[in-house]
Order: sequence, then C-alpha cells, then structure tokens
Amino acid sequence: MKKVILLAVITAFGISTNAQNKGLKGTWFATSQFGYQQTKSGTSKATNFTILPIVGTFVAPTVAVGAGVGYVNIKAETGSTTDANTGLVVVEPLVRKYWNVSGGLFSLVNWQRQ
Repeated sequence: MKKVILLAVITAFGISTNAQNKGLKGTWFATSQFGYQQTKSGTSKATNFTILPIVGTFVAPTVAVGAGVGYVNIKAETGSTTDANTGLVVVEPLVRKYWNVSGGLFSLVNWQRQ
C-alpha cells in the first residue's frame, strides 16, 4: 500500500511539474478536506466531522477558481443526553493565485470563504 501511495505522489508531482512549464490554463483539479475530532471531558463528549470535496479550473496560467460543497456535523453529548446535533451543508468558493518562485516552482496564495 505504501508503494502505491508513493507512486501516486511521484506521478502527480511529475504531471504538475510538466504542466507548470506549459502553463496551467484550462487544467482542472480536484482535492478535498476531511476532518474528524472527538473530545471527552468527564461525562461530556463533543464530536465534529467534516467532508468537503473541492473542484476547480485554471482560468489563467497562474489563477485558479473553484468551489467546494460538503457536509459538516457537530454533535455534543452529556452523559446519555444529546445537547446539540447539527448537520450543515457547506458551500466554499475559492480563488487561488500561484506565484512563480523559480523556473517550474510555484508558490500558492489561497483565498477561500466559508
């Protein structure tokens, strides 16, 4: 399994390095944010869960726009009583600007609004 993940990372890096030399305009990307947190204190327990897939495209060689649509669940319990259980649908627009540091190396400035 570790070899498969390593191969995927190397392949993605190679593709992105090659694409950056030609410019990225018109290139699509997909990423995601996942999160899980659980805290316990005495009889109190709080659980947070987030899943947010993000898709975007480059509208210029170094500018990307996209959006993420996902789900956030927040739950708080005291003993056997549920104090709060909230499920939220999240829409997250984004704009990313990549700055050329040197040759094919780019630095990311990310703007996201939740």
